[in-house]
Order: sequence, then C-alpha cells, then structure tokens
Amino acid sequence: MSNTPAISYKEVVEVAEYLGFIKRSHDGTSHVQFKNPITGAKATIPAYKEPYGHDLFASICRQLGVTKKQFFGIFKKVK
Repeated sequence: MSNTPAISYKEVVEVAEYLGFIKRSHDGTSHVQFKNPITGAKATIPAYKEPYGHDLFASICRQLGVTKKQFFGIFKKVK
C-alpha cells in the first residue's frame, strides 16, 4: 500500500504543461501524447476518468523526468 494521494488526468496535465510539455494531436484514443520541445522528452498520459494507480503514476513521473516528491512540489505551485 502506498501513501501517494490519488492523482487524476487533469492534475497530471497541469504539471506536465508547467514542465513545458505540449499536447500533441489526439485521435480519439484513451492515451494522450505530450512532448517537451526543449528537452525532446515524450510522455504518454492515459486520459482515464479514475485516479491513477501507484505503478502507473510512477511511470508517468519517470516519463516527465521528475520524482514523485518533485511532482507534488510542482503540483502545489500550479494549484
């Protein structure tokens, strides 16, 4: 069991955009592609209605290039 709070798609997108990621075209799939034009990093973020599980959230953080602790620090800034 993890002590990570539940995080939604909308909240992850806010942090991704703060980090400089830009949403790429979205063709009706349940996964949205983001790219950072400065670093060239890419992230695939599932557009689920339910909060993300621990493992999926960890994977998203890795793709964004931040730790969970850094993610929540940024999340507090953008809220």
